This record gives sequence, C-alpha cells and structure tokens, in this order.
Amino acid sequence: MELSLEEFNVPCENASTPVPMLYQSGYLTIDYYNKEDDVYVLHFPNYEVCQGMVYSFLALRHHHPQGMDGEEEKGSVKKRFIRNME
Repeated sequence: MELSLEEFNVPCENASTPVPMLYQSGYLTIDYYNKEDDVYVLHFPNYEVCQGMVYSFLALRHHHPQGMDGEEEKGSVKKRFIRNME
C-alpha cells in the first residue's frame, strides 16, 4: 500500500482509517520510500502477521456479514480498512 507520511504517521485519535494504528503498533512496516512520488510503501512485516490479519478478517466477516458497523455502505469501517490495505 502506498501512502504519504501524513496518511499513516498521525495520532490514532485523529486518524480517519485504521492504518496509523496498525503502523504504530508494528502490524504494518515501511517497505520502502518512493522519493519520486513522495510516498511510502507499507507492508506486513512477516507472513505470520499477514496470516493473522487475514484470519481476523475472515472471522469478522463470519460474525458480522454486514460489516462491523452494520452497514453495507462504502463508509463501513471494515470496507474502508480493506480499501486502504489494497
């Protein structure tokens, strides 16, 4: 995922997505910096973290088929997170 510094290095309470929390807690790390486009590429630090996230989302999907906030709108927390992870 490519992001500007301002998109992931912000206080969690000011974040509009879960990406800053995942970055600050170590679930996402910087893979490299694209100086030409001024963006950082984030990734999961290892296979186990990636696998754990996938399993968590599968369990979430199973228990909350309409999303975490009960919406099927584009604005649901889960859908926003998944879009940001792409």
